Amino acid sequence: MPDARVSGLDVSKFQPDVDWAKVKAAGMQFVFARASYGTGAATEPTFKSHWQGAKAAGLIRGAYHFFVPADDAGAQARLFLSQVRGAIAPDENAYLPAVIDVEMQPGSVSAANYVAGVRAWIAAVEADPLFAGRKTIIYTTASFWATLGNPAGFGDHPLWVADYSRDPPRLPQGWTSYAFFQKSQDGTVDGIAGKIDVDFFNGDIDVLTAMTAALTA
Repeated sequence: MPDARVSGLDVSKFQPDVDWAKVKAAGMQFVFARASYGTGAATEPTFKSHWQGAKAAGLIRGAYHFFVPADDAGAQARLFLSQVRGAIAPDENAYLPAVIDVEMQPGSVSAANYVAGVRAWIAAVEADPLFAGRKTIIYTTASFWATLGNPAGFGDHPLWVADYSRDPPRLPQGWTSYAFFQKSQDGTVDGIAGKIDVDFFNGDIDVLTAMTAALTA
């Protein structure tokens, strides 16, 4: 039986060739495209084509950044903003809030410094005109958030939670609900070769569409 929830997917350079018209026809209504990874200048060469192709097909779009705790948070924010600015059309503003993907193991970085970096990235992105008035979406899992000490002060940000074994998903401490749910890494969608991440929005299409508008005039 088909899932009645608002369905979407997320893509990166690992899906270089996407037939967005087929993706839309398959029932996908939104997509998150990876714009940047750490401070690597050439980490996502397909972002622009993903962004523009999804727009042409009529999908609701969002951009995400994979946060690397050992890299400078300010430089990561600048790279992300540069990537987004280079992909959007002049005066384009109908897109989802920025996403920070928080899942890389800390390594030698302390949990306190990791969390400080996440806060710095969010502050820099939300201060930019591209995302002014839009609360950054945080992607993580309940278990990974716990490895950072379940930091407080993030629960007012929309949550994109990954949980491949529970539906509804387990929530990280500090949140009482989620906005997006990554249910699987092993989905298939017409228009994309191979396995793909499967996501759902926790609301109807009108609520999702409303998220694409800035909260400030």
